[in-house]
Amino acid sequence: RFLDNRLELNFAAYKSDYTNQQVQQIVPSGGGLRIVNAGATSYKGAEGDLAWVVGDSRVEFNLAWLDAKFTDFALDNSQQRWNGTAWASTRVTSANIGTLGAPDYGPHAVLDLANGNVQLAGNSPQQAPTWTFGAALEHTWRGANGAFTARISAKSQSEQFYTFFNRPDDRQKPYTLANLLLTYQPTDSDYRYQAYVNNLSDETVFSNAGPNDRSNVYVYSYLPPRTMGLRVYYKW
Repeated sequence: RFLDNRLELNFAAYKSDYTNQQVQQIVPSGGGLRIVNAGATSYKGAEGDLAWVVGDSRVEFNLAWLDAKFTDFALDNSQQRWNGTAWASTRVTSANIGTLGAPDYGPHAVLDLANGNVQLAGNSPQQAPTWTFGAALEHTWRGANGAFTARISAKSQSEQFYTFFNRPDDRQKPYTLANLLLTYQPTDSDYRYQAYVNNLSDETVFSNAGPNDRSNVYVYSYLPPRTMGLRVYYKW
């Protein structure tokens, strides 16, 4: 902390290696959930944040970098897979690959046709964006009858995937979300009033994506669209 505690900086760096890690896999066509052994995963990253109070204003920044990848993830080639057109469970071998076509196991996957396995080493774990950035600006106007505070905040992140196959269909592209918050606190009052607008630019962002376990389709859920509202707080 610096400047009479008006400036605060935090920084961290880390490296984590997991072995014998277990992850969930959704199996289409009524297969439900399956627990599979992901073998080994490596995480390393750094993150930092800043908070600075200048008079009646507050400025915040945070930045995170993450390098996450599977280093060993041998999966049975006979498991349900997406071949670019439909779900299939037939094991791809050197004899039938010309007929079936190579399945889409992700950008780094390597087929071991002799042993009937696929190696997913190099793929990204789920929900592991490389970059995440946040910022906020807040200012308070004070008067005899109360205080009015305006705050705008934003978060940006790079692409991430929602399954360990890293297919285009479970990819969330880079995005930025911005929120606006207005607060009025009357002097000597137990009430506080807020107005807000979340997702100012009405971005379409996945909160989850992946194959459905009952039908041969991908299913998506979304973060809320642009949302506006009012809140009233009472303290007793």
